[in-house]
Amino acid sequence: MMSNGHLPDGTVVATLAMLREANTTMVLAKNASARVGYPIAVRIRVIRKSRYFAMLPPRPPESEAWPTEPEEYAKHYDQWRSSLSEVDAAARRMLEEGILGKVLEAGIVDPPYSGELVDLLADDADDIALEITRFSGILTAKETTQEPVSEGHPAPVAN
Repeated sequence: MMSNGHLPDGTVVATLAMLREANTTMVLAKNASARVGYPIAVRIRVIRKSRYFAMLPPRPPESEAWPTEPEEYAKHYDQWRSSLSEVDAAARRMLEEGILGKVLEAGIVDPPYSGELVDLLADDADDIALEITRFSGILTAKETTQEPVSEGHPAPVAN
C-alpha cells in the first residue's frame, strides 16, 4: 500500500548521511596498528564495478579463448605474461601496479587520499585495497581468502 502515491509505506527518501552510513565502513590498518600499539583504521567507501573494471589494463587479445575458471585463467595469464619481451613485460607491470593506487584513490574516504598515504600505509595498502573490492561486491570473501589468481589481472567475473 502506498501512503503518498510515490513510495511504499516505511520507505524514506535517502539523505547523504544515510548513503554515507550504507556505503562506508572502517578497515583496520593491521600492520600500522601493530607498530604503534593501538588500532588505526581507514574509512573506505563502495566503488562501482564499472569504475573498478575500467582501472584494469586491457586483457590479452587471446584471453577470449582461455578458460574462465580462475586457477586455469591464471595459468594462461601467467604463461602469456612470461612470453612478453622485457620491454613489454615492464610496461605490463607498470599498468598492473597502477591498479592499487587507483583502487585506493577511489575507495579511501578518510584520511584524504594522497600519494604519501599509499607510502605510509605500506603493506596495509594491499589489504585495504582488497577490502575495498570486497566491500564493493567486486570480489567475494571466497575469492579473496585464497592467494590472488595473478598479480595484475583477475579472472573474468560474471556480472
